[in-house]
Amino acid sequence: MKSFIPKSTFLSIIFFITNLIFVGTAYGQATLTSDQTDYAPGSTATFTGSGFYPNEVVNMQVLHADETPDSGEDHGSWQVTADASGNFVTTWHVCQDDCLDSTLRASATGQSSGYYADVVFTDANLSNFTVGAQSGTLTYGIGGTVTYTFNVTANNSAGSFTAVMSATSLPSGIVSASFSPTSFTLAPNGSQTVVFTIQTSNTTNVPTGSFTVTATGGGGAGSKSDTATLVISKANQTITWANPADITYGTLLGATQLNATVAGVAGGSSPGALTYTPASGILLTAGASQNLQVSAAATSNYNAATRTVQINVLKANQTITWNNPADITYGTLLGGTQLNASVVGVAGGSTPGALTYTPISGTLLNVGTSQNLVVNAPATTNYNAATKTVQINVNKANQTITWANPSSITYGTLLSATQLNATVSGAAGGSAPGAFTYTPTLGTLLDAGSQILQVSAAATSNYNAATKTVSLTVNKANQNITWADPANITYGALLSATELNATVAGVAGGTLPGALTYTPAAGTLLNAGMNQNLQVNAAGTSNYNAATKTVRVDVLKASQIITWSNPADITYGTLLSATQLNATVTGVVGGSPTGAVTYSPTFGTLLNAGINQTLQVNVGGTSNYNAATKSVLITVNKADATVSIVGYTGVYDAASHGASGTATGVGGADLSAGLNFGTFYTDVPGGNAHWTFTGGTNYLDENGDVSITISKADAVVSVVGYTGVYDAASHGASGTATGVGGADLSAGLDFGTFYTDVPGGNAHWTFTGG
Repeated sequence: MKSFIPKSTFLSIIFFITNLIFVGTAYGQATLTSDQTDYAPGSTATFTGSGFYPNEVVNMQVLHADETPDSGEDHGSWQVTADASGNFVTTWHVCQDDCLDSTLRASATGQSSGYYADVVFTDANLSNFTVGAQSGTLTYGIGGTVTYTFNVTANNSAGSFTAVMSATSLPSGIVSASFSPTSFTLAPNGSQTVVFTIQTSNTTNVPTGSFTVTATGGGGAGSKSDTATLVISKANQTITWANPADITYGTLLGATQLNATVAGVAGGSSPGALTYTPASGILLTAGASQNLQVSAAATSNYNAATRTVQINVLKANQTITWNNPADITYGTLLGGTQLNASVVGVAGGSTPGALTYTPISGTLLNVGTSQNLVVNAPATTNYNAATKTVQINVNKANQTITWANPSSITYGTLLSATQLNATVSGAAGGSAPGAFTYTPTLGTLLDAGSQILQVSAAATSNYNAATKTVSLTVNKANQNITWADPANITYGALLSATELNATVAGVAGGTLPGALTYTPAAGTLLNAGMNQNLQVNAAGTSNYNAATKTVRVDVLKASQIITWSNPADITYGTLLSATQLNATVTGVVGGSPTGAVTYSPTFGTLLNAGINQTLQVNVGGTSNYNAATKSVLITVNKADATVSIVGYTGVYDAASHGASGTATGVGGADLSAGLNFGTFYTDVPGGNAHWTFTGGTNYLDENGDVSITISKADAVVSVVGYTGVYDAASHGASGTATGVGGADLSAGLDFGTFYTDVPGGNAHWTFTGG
């Protein structure tokens, strides 16, 4: 196994990063992993692949990943076949000839799929280590001791080895540097704590770089290194500087004021160069306790330092030059001709205070002599305030009224600023001109016609009085009629103030408007109809134009009133007449006739008997009336029918016999259908027949009795004797008996005695009629 010195800290960083994760880069779906991140030379590395095609051949190879030449004997490729799931496991002998302290990459390439995967690992006996932070503090100018503690660890190597500690690139000027322990033996996976101690003196300079600590393993175990920094804090510099004496604005800064000194470590390096703010030759503005600052630059061994002192800079005086201006006339604004003062301050210094005038430029002075003008130069940062006064004479000026004839107005328009809009001008920007007085005054109501308006501007201390007149035409006003469409009225309602309630208004506070007249006039009876025009006229006056307005009113049809009481009862057979159909109809008094009257049922109608029968009257609608109807009730009593019934008397004739007769009603109506003649008889002697009459709806029922008498009839009897020769037989009379209708009544015959012997005899026959 060869021993290699690590190529660079860069490779150590690669080693650290790549070994955080065991799984290498995968292209497509394939992956490759190693069972460790670091291997001892001569050990066996196991690689696991997945995501390749089932049963495909995968080409494996391990090469350097840190630019080390692949000259060893273990970098050849080999092949492994993936299983049915595209997975495989293979091993590799960790090289001992060119791999120590190297970073290696194993790669797998599918020969069918083209998939590629790789994994990175290392080969070393010593693990990387990190030098711990400095324990203890050091400052330039004060000697001392600091320590660094860290662990050195062996990998899982084949056996124990000795490690030796060394340090390089140590800062100059240190007293001593030592390891505890300097060397030690490490077993596989063993670890050793090492303390590195550095001692400095009071003149050891502040370091500008880092030093390297290396652990070197014996027997080809390799080496590992880390860097650390010796931290020595810079010393502070001391600046000495007192507050300078006061100066006056205009005095430039110099060595008299900028006289600071700086000191460092006794026997040490020189302190930093001094710079002043503000610098020498600067003109400070006036002011108390102004800061002056000096800075000592930082050096390799000293921190930068600064110190501030205060200086008072007193203000300077400024001088104003200004003569009395020439006289002006009122209206001339103060300007550069009058306000022409000048001020000077320190030569080469700041600008003196801006001049302000009282009164200011642009001021219009009132008339007067020897009026004061004052100029002030205000105090500034660097100058005291200054003032000067001069006098000026101001003479009087005139004022002018401007007023055009106003536009025509309408009666009712009170005079206002629209008409009374005269303007007066005096000096531009000067005092107010004289107060205006108008005749007639603001708010006056002028009559219609051509009118004269006058304005007077009063004299003031600065202006003469002025006056001006204009003419104004006042046109007649319109009268405003207010009249809404009246509410609907009903035919019969005469027009009244309820409908004819228009109001007319003229000008508020003006003359009365014209008298109102209506068309149609009050008391008019309007026919029914929608949207009928009502018109009102307001007469014209001296100040008002005539006006008219039309509204519309709906006149609804009136109701007709029917008066009709229930008629007295009548008896069936009484025809309806004026006695019953006697309704009366009334409409509007003095209005149009009411509608035509019709009855149902009509005159001459024969009502059936019955109680509370309805009689109705209808009154037809007209142009002014709505149709009307009314009903009353009448009772029609039943009538007596004329009934004539007789009995029957006769000889039995085998027919059925009973009562007979007639029933006659109103108008000879045959009511016989309502008769029931009672019992009918066929045989002798007949009997009593009880008859009834059923009157139905219109007639009263009746009944009575009559007799049905049937007497016996004579039968036709034919009886003959017998004449003949004795024949031993019995002989007698014979014959027939016949009744009504040929009825055989022979059964009622008794032929008497029958004879057998000669001479016979007399036969007495009989007939029993029943």
